[in-house]
Amino acid sequence: MPIFPSQLIGRQKEFRAFYDKLYDNKLSNLLIYGEGGMGKSAIVGSFALELLRKGYKVFDLSFKSHEPLINFMQSITSSLKDKEHESITDDRAKFKKILEALSKAHDNKIVFIFDNLESIQNMDTKEIENPTIRMWIEVLKDREDIILLMTSRWKWDTCKSSIHLLSPLKSDFLHYAIRNYHTIPIEQIESAFDIFGANYEATNYFFEALKGLNKEEENEFIIKVIKAKKEAKEYIFTYMALEQILSRRTPKQIALLHRIPQYHTSIPREGIRAIALDLPKEDLDILVSFSLIEESLHYHNDKKVAQYQLSSLVYEYIKTEIVPNLKLKEKASLFQLYLLKNHRKTLTQGYIAFEALEETNLTNKLREWLFEEGELEEDKEEKKELRVKGLILNQIAIIYKRRGELPKALEYLEKSLKIQVEIGDKSGWCATKFNMGHIYLATQPMH
Repeated sequence: MPIFPSQLIGRQKEFRAFYDKLYDNKLSNLLIYGEGGMGKSAIVGSFALELLRKGYKVFDLSFKSHEPLINFMQSITSSLKDKEHESITDDRAKFKKILEALSKAHDNKIVFIFDNLESIQNMDTKEIENPTIRMWIEVLKDREDIILLMTSRWKWDTCKSSIHLLSPLKSDFLHYAIRNYHTIPIEQIESAFDIFGANYEATNYFFEALKGLNKEEENEFIIKVIKAKKEAKEYIFTYMALEQILSRRTPKQIALLHRIPQYHTSIPREGIRAIALDLPKEDLDILVSFSLIEESLHYHNDKKVAQYQLSSLVYEYIKTEIVPNLKLKEKASLFQLYLLKNHRKTLTQGYIAFEALEETNLTNKLREWLFEEGELEEDKEEKKELRVKGLILNQIAIIYKRRGELPKALEYLEKSLKIQVEIGDKSGWCATKFNMGHIYLATQPMH
């Protein structure tokens, strides 16, 4: 069951504003803002699809998923042949150099999407609190050749180009609801609109909460939700619908919901099983059907892979009930390492695994794999794996350097350099030598 419309209905005003800017070559940065659950992400997704059809390269970052920024940046830079940015220490200058390389590589057809920015905004001033993202937005605003699309609940003072997303027309909402919830009686759909004002996310939970109730129970529940909306803070009435759904889940299904946050990123089905072998397999699909767990499709090695993560609204609701469990955390971190070694041999996955293993004091497991010795064979896949190892070693070294653990940073750089020389990765060993030089200067006495 979709949280946002799978096919947008209505919204002609917003699309007209977008196309006017696009065809007048005035679309460099655009914020879509409005209340939660109105379909901002779906609208920006539709804009992105239109740009993809026109040959643009799209880079998408959602702050709802709490993906580490370094993962996003590595996913961008890993494909660049131009590595000049690696020797730049100033973050703003480095980002500018990366943008230059991206524009050159993709014929000036680049789109950045920053989704759910409210996650990193100050609730009072509405300004972006994360200094890195604030700097990225400032730099991107000055690049007329790069498109930046953003979504948030709030507009901030320095944002000049925006579309305020208001509640859709009732006729558009009814059209959408009847198409997607064709088994729901029309009077319930009418009630949903009257209560939630076309908030698709809240409507989804509302319909699920009504399932199995008799007419008297249904009326009683609707009255409670209406009262909560009038008296309480934002999202309380949505939480009431969520509470109703959760009350009908089994203890084992609730246990699964509590375990999934052991992962900080979305994870394939095998990862869920790794921390839930004692729970029924079918529970994952049941929880997905109620939109308690989000399912999304990702491409890995040109294959579609379903990945799962807890709905952010569900997590906010149950987070105080989650009991820390070191054994489950260890299993989750070791699965991230398994993914790196067997299925996702990428710099991004290397960072995810390192971060997860650090939380459980198991980084020695990653070190064993990175430092293992062996004779190089003329195998394309083996060279690709070694190149990724070199990149991961370099990135971990940078992390240790920033912490002041210089001997450890140097050890990782030396291993990275050895690999890069062995496979003939000239751009890699240039960057590694540059980093080694910084450490050398930092450890030598000044004369």
